[in-house]
Amino acid sequence: MEAVGAFREAIGSLDFMWVAASAGWLAGLAGGIAIAIQRRALTRLRTEIRAGWQDAFVTYQRAHYLPFAETLRVAYQRFIDGRPGVPLTWEQATHQARWPRDTPLPPGTPLRDWRSRCGAALGRDDEFLLRFCEAIYPPAEPSNLQSHRARSIMTPEEFDVFHRARVGVADYFHQCGSRRARSAKFARFLEREVRVNHYYRIKIVAYLEIALSRARADFPEADREHEGLFRLGGTWRVDDGQASEGDETDPLHTTTLERLASRRRSKTVKSATESAHERRGSASPRTTAWKCSIMPR
Repeated sequence: MEAVGAFREAIGSLDFMWVAASAGWLAGLAGGIAIAIQRRALTRLRTEIRAGWQDAFVTYQRAHYLPFAETLRVAYQRFIDGRPGVPLTWEQATHQARWPRDTPLPPGTPLRDWRSRCGAALGRDDEFLLRFCEAIYPPAEPSNLQSHRARSIMTPEEFDVFHRARVGVADYFHQCGSRRARSAKFARFLEREVRVNHYYRIKIVAYLEIALSRARADFPEADREHEGLFRLGGTWRVDDGQASEGDETDPLHTTTLERLASRRRSKTVKSATESAHERRGSASPRTTAWKCSIMPR
């Protein structure tokens, strides 16, 4: 009881203003700590989101675009077959063509109708690029019951590799276009890292989507029109005619993520080379003269 009484006397002797100030200070400190924790969590979340964007970009570049571009390059050389007066590479042909006009189409309009609605009087470069895409995905013909794979300018093996890669590239740009409308930060990411060197890739994928939609009416992906892809390309169509017409990405405009993807590839090659040198160095030196069994005597 004496202890309780002493405690009450100590409390009663405290200045009320001092107690109120101390309580306010403690409340402010707790609030500041909570805000700091929230900011740290938000910063970590933003870092993770950006890392996810970068990983998706590198995956698109390495897993999808590289086989897409390589098989496309082989098919284009087969398509032009030494014809004079045409672009020498598919990249140049894409740069010279314009974005498919009037796309994206109004809601409810099938993409397979684009050729009859908007593609009747295309410019020379636009028509040339579309014809190339239709050589890969030939339009369906009632008199020809062969599959589009069998009628393609590509071999069946090339077609399978190309088609898988094209799906990956188209899906990536479709996701980019869809997410761009929902996130201003992601839109800035696309402007900084994707637009400068990848618009022409979006353009040829759009032409390929148009050709694919007409390849077979019952083809499963004929109705997947990738609206996000067409919205993204339609926004950037003002870049037509401004890009370089070289085969490779302009080194003066290489983006951060492209340097990252290139650095990852170079590290892989470097490690493989160093391992080969180590294995070669571990072998005992050769003391006898080299002989070639196929050398003519």
